[in-house]
Order: sequence, then structure tokens, then C-alpha cells
Amino acid sequence: MMQQLIDRVMATDYTVIDGVKKAGPAAAPALESLASNADPEVRELALVCLNEIGGVLAIDSFTRALLDPEPTVRAAAMRGLHRHISDLGAAARPNLSTRLYNAYDKSDDAVLRQNVALILGKLPTQHSPELERRWLAETDEIAQEGCLAALARLGHPSAQTEYVRRLIGASGPSRVRLLDYGFYIHEAWLLYSLRTLLDDHSVAVRIGVDGIRFMPEYLRICDLAVVLIASISAHEFSFPVDRKTNFSDAQLDEVRKWLTPSS
Repeated sequence: MMQQLIDRVMATDYTVIDGVKKAGPAAAPALESLASNADPEVRELALVCLNEIGGVLAIDSFTRALLDPEPTVRAAAMRGLHRHISDLGAAARPNLSTRLYNAYDKSDDAVLRQNVALILGKLPTQHSPELERRWLAETDEIAQEGCLAALARLGHPSAQTEYVRRLIGASGPSRVRLLDYGFYIHEAWLLYSLRTLLDDHSVAVRIGVDGIRFMPEYLRICDLAVVLIASISAHEFSFPVDRKTNFSDAQLDEVRKWLTPSS
């Protein structure tokens, strides 16, 4: 059965994923070996399969693949680390942090540096001064924002202040991007700053699907802000909160009033 699985990965047959799910961790050693194959398509599929399994071997493979020459392989590695970083025990985290910083420092891919920073921000024992140093030295806007969001999530006071300043001062795609980081940070200190975004009715993301009329074409900044506020606070408003609604002015006002401190 394992040889058949290997053969299907070698043939880049993506239907193998169901078989990988059934095989579970037993398939990890073979997939780890395939993640170093000479064929980039095989390496990518091996990482996709490892993403369905998780565990230490998968995380090792993802980390090694961060410096792969092929962008699609690096992207698969990043997705796997984002999903499974919490699989790692506390004792293994310092070594992983070292490897992640090594990948950050060696890569000229700004998106990879952004994601490595965000992955580091998911490690509760992460030592923020190392990340702060890279944040201050980073010259690419996207990678710098990744460092900023990660530090804010880790509780870095200056990063939290700077994140809020940028979020409130931004508009258009920059505000959409920064708000998306809010879902990653997901901390109560964000709530008051999100109040300002309830006044922003500009388009944020298209969700419309052809032929489906019960969903709006677009979600607005204010709609996403309501979703984030409800998610962080776990407060139950008088209306259902989901990611397929343009909230009414009355509903936005209810959220606004709830966020306003009583005098």
C-alpha cells in the first residue's frame, strides 16, 4: 500500500491525498523523502500530502522547503507551517525558531519573509527581540507588515501601537490588508481601534458567486470589522454575525454603541 502511495505521488496524482488521509502518520517518512525529490511537482505534492498529516516530520519538511528554488514548493511549505506549527512541543520550539530565522535571513522572497514572521508569531515562547530587529531592518513593506503583525500578536507594545496607528490611518487596499492581520492578531486590545472602521463602507473583498442571489457581491470594511469584533469579544449581538452579510446601519450602530465606554 505504501509503495502504491509513493508511486502516485511520483506521478503527481493529486487523488492520492485521500489515501494519505487514511494512511495517516505512517505515510510521513515516505513523504518526507519525496519532499526532497528532484522534481519540483513531486516535492510540492509531497508537502501537500504532509499538510494532511501534520506532526514533527511534516514540520521538518516544511521548514527545509522554505528555501526551495520553486515558488509553488515554498508556498506549500508556508501553508503547512501555518496550519501545523502548534503540533510542535515546547522543547522543540527554540530549534525551530532558529531554523525559521535562518530562512528569513537567507530569502530574497518578501512574501516568504512575511509568512515566516507570521509563523514565528504563532510560537508562544518566541523571543520577540530577534523579530523586532528584523522588523526595524526590513525594507520591504509586505515583509515589514508581517513582522509588525507578529510582534503585535506576541504582545510587543510598540508594535501594537504602530499597528493601530497604521490601521486607523490607512485606506483602500492597505486598510483591507491591515484589517486582515487583525484576524491573525485576534486580541482584545484591538477592539476599540476597530470602532473607527465601522464608518468605512468601502469595498473590501468580493464574495459574490454567479447564480447565488442571497449573498452580497462584496463585503465592506465595516462588515469585516463587525465579524472581527464579534469573534474577538464573543459578544452576542441582536443579529447573526457571519461573513456573507452587509450589515445595516442600525446593526452597525448597535456594535458602535457596544464599543463605546459608558460615561
